[in-house]
Amino acid sequence: MGINLVCNALIQPGDIIVSGVPGWKRAEHNFIHAKANHIGIPVDKHGLVVEELKKICKRRKVRMVYVTPHHHYPTTVSLRIDRRLELLQLANQYGFFIFEDDYDFDFHYNYRPLLPWPVQMRAGW
Repeated sequence: MGINLVCNALIQPGDIIVSGVPGWKRAEHNFIHAKANHIGIPVDKHGLVVEELKKICKRRKVRMVYVTPHHHYPTTVSLRIDRRLELLQLANQYGFFIFEDDYDFDFHYNYRPLLPWPVQMRAGW
């Protein structure tokens, strides 16, 4: 429901929404229901391939980027910190929203979890 509320509040028909592929189809269905144009970009062993996002931003106006950085669904990879920082830089440069869906932040096993961005910024990471 949260994804639907965000889509209803922030997305206009024709807006471009970018997310990782493979991705969570239910989230993608919300983008399409909001009449947005969804563009999928690759996910590799280090998470969302931000370089592909940069190429899209140079050609088109991106409204929002949907990410699950802590534990990408369905690949389970974490978005590496350098890519997180590059994503933030692109958001500042091109003016898009970052919609971070951290659906399982509380689940971690062998390593300390990667904190969501607002917590990282307050902690000075």
